[in-house]
Amino acid sequence: MSALPVGLAVVVMTLLVAMQPITTDLYLPALPLLVADLKTPVASVQLTLSALMISYGLGQLAWGPVSDRLGRRPVLLVGLSLYALAAAGAACAPSIGPLIACRVLQGAALGAAVVCARAMVRDLYEPVEGTRIATLSLTGVGLVAMTVPVLGGWLATHWGWRAALWATALYALGTMLLIAMRVPETLSVRDSSPVRVASLLRSYRDIARNPAFLTWTGLSAFGYAANFSFYATSSYVFIGRMGLSSPQFGAVLGAASISYMLGTLLCRHWVGRHGVRIAVQRGGWLTTGAIAVWIVPTLTGGHTAWTLASGIWLQIFAYGIHQPCGQVGMVTPFKAQAGAASALGGCVLALGSFVATSWLGVVFDGSSRSLAWATALLVSPCALIALLVVRRYGGATQAV
Repeated sequence: MSALPVGLAVVVMTLLVAMQPITTDLYLPALPLLVADLKTPVASVQLTLSALMISYGLGQLAWGPVSDRLGRRPVLLVGLSLYALAAAGAACAPSIGPLIACRVLQGAALGAAVVCARAMVRDLYEPVEGTRIATLSLTGVGLVAMTVPVLGGWLATHWGWRAALWATALYALGTMLLIAMRVPETLSVRDSSPVRVASLLRSYRDIARNPAFLTWTGLSAFGYAANFSFYATSSYVFIGRMGLSSPQFGAVLGAASISYMLGTLLCRHWVGRHGVRIAVQRGGWLTTGAIAVWIVPTLTGGHTAWTLASGIWLQIFAYGIHQPCGQVGMVTPFKAQAGAASALGGCVLALGSFVATSWLGVVFDGSSRSLAWATALLVSPCALIALLVVRRYGGATQAV
């Protein structure tokens, strides 16, 4: 194994993990133009997002074990190539059907990038150092998430909805060239078992039984689901009910991205000084504070735009502490099967957010009260895991 310089490792992992918000958020401002251009219902256009998320979650289950056997580098090169081809196909799609099909393929290929990024951290670093590297990478991802919607709106305004999809294709090609020229194979211990359905199922069964995997995946999944669901529905409250303008609502989300980045920086500081468990526990108390911000106003007169914004800012600040620890923790027990563990954890995150958003679509009535209660309910397990479960099971590292 050839070690990557730390700076290059951070850049590569940032580029790979940032592909997820780029794939979804760069495209969002162009959706109204797509509806008009293809003369298709809004529900059909929404399938280009939901179908992508499902294929992204399930695709990871295939990429992870393959990367454990063949290596991270070949999986990344193949996955990024497929992603670029799918994005180009989506940009050229003449109707909604081919567009949905290309987005499904794009989502499945996206899984290769994110799975390998998490697994490479395990390949290269021990848990504490890996968490500190992950925080630097995720700080960069937060910066990308803050700027991508603005860039997507600019592309859509000047060149139409297809420009956003071409941009994702170019991004994947650029990342692929960097990996081809500068990134060596990071996997040192390869899984020698054959790639068969039965052996894959056994591997996933054994991984899913590991207490540390369940603990760290749960910490990440509930926080991710709460944040994703809030973003999916909050515009109806802030703009539709509270009268904020689109730029004002954009400022709320932009401030949330800044809050997330500050959380990742604080995580790096706390992990370096106090260790992972103390950092996670402190993040749990911050999450508890966010739950109070969600619930108390609903019991004492109702939310304002400021209280709603404060809730998501505090919640996502705590998530900036929990996410790096969770993503590293879920693969730590599995030196030889980091790809499979990353895949299973990533699948849980993606499908969990899809289920949470679907549930919120049923219970959400457009009011701040229902948004606050639903978000508090979704994020509560995250606080409980951080405060009670990590202490007991976060260090259970029996490998498979």
